[in-house]
Amino acid sequence: MNTIFEDNIGRNLKTLNNLVEKKLNNDLRSLGVNLTGTQMSVLMQLFTNQGTPLTQKQIETELKLSHPTTRGINKRLVKAGLVETQVVPTDKRQVQLQLTAKGQELITTYSSQLEKQVALVETQMLRGISPETQTVVLAAIRTMIHNMA
Repeated sequence: MNTIFEDNIGRNLKTLNNLVEKKLNNDLRSLGVNLTGTQMSVLMQLFTNQGTPLTQKQIETELKLSHPTTRGINKRLVKAGLVETQVVPTDKRQVQLQLTAKGQELITTYSSQLEKQVALVETQMLRGISPETQTVVLAAIRTMIHNMA
């Protein structure tokens, strides 16, 4: 059935995102990690900035997430004991996030396996697409993200 969305770039990007997210979430579960890809992205962002707490707003901006989504993710990560929060002393409206020892251990334990899983998904997704076309597609997607940000 031919629909108005079939040739719509945004709709196709959303479908691709859903498929990639579903695959990565299944891969996480197969590793015994009961978190979503987005939750892992938050943990990885905090791990990358080790020693420097990030505000919830910084996470939202970096990962292009909405405030309610980020807040929900953070609550679940705190409940799981992977992240701790504290109010920013100079701005009571802001919340800082930092990995707990348990969160650091999780990332340290699984980071190389996660990188391999992401690489496998990327390889599967790009199968049959030349390196030249991949470069053009990546540049186009980055431009679209910039246009919408």
